[in-house]
Amino acid sequence: MKSLIKICFTLALSFATLAVFGGNNPSFTIRAESEKSFILYLQPSNSSDYQISIKDAAGFVLLEEQVKTEGTFARKYNLINLPEGEYSLFIEDALRIQIQPIVMENDGLKIDSELRKKIFKPVFNYNIPFVNMTMLQLEDVTTKVRILDERGEEFFSKNISQTGSLQKRFDVTRLEEGAYTFIVEANGLTFYEEIKIQ
Repeated sequence: MKSLIKICFTLALSFATLAVFGGNNPSFTIRAESEKSFILYLQPSNSSDYQISIKDAAGFVLLEEQVKTEGTFARKYNLINLPEGEYSLFIEDALRIQIQPIVMENDGLKIDSELRKKIFKPVFNYNIPFVNMTMLQLEDVTTKVRILDERGEEFFSKNISQTGSLQKRFDVTRLEEGAYTFIVEANGLTFYEEIKIQ
């Protein structure tokens, strides 16, 4: 098996990362309309493609839709057929995922915007012989990075515990030709990136 990829850790929060992740945030508000329905108002950023989904406490997807909008998006979501419990609204664009917890009780929906989370996706740049990964980590959590070859065999795995700008450079000069999958696990979510070495 080939030797492990060289890794360079850069801990400082860079202006480049802020430029990629910081601006053009889509904003949204939620207003409970009845005991079991709410209205979502989404003000898009430069990106106008979103995936909106509602999941239960076990992570099962109850609703999923693609939204493309140039202006303010508003839609009513009715949860009348769902039992009381905890749910989450996910709003995802190319760079980030925003998660809003929703609790349905017998007296209505509880939507606390203070519990809203924003999770940034890893961004990959290809400058062969290097693959650069940047990820803005807002919370003090462990980020796990793994690399699998096309047979599904793992030949690299690293846990990183830090906040701020996570920047990694992978030297791919020693890799054999083929397809590789980068797997990044953080904040209870898993992201995949496939590359081909020729």
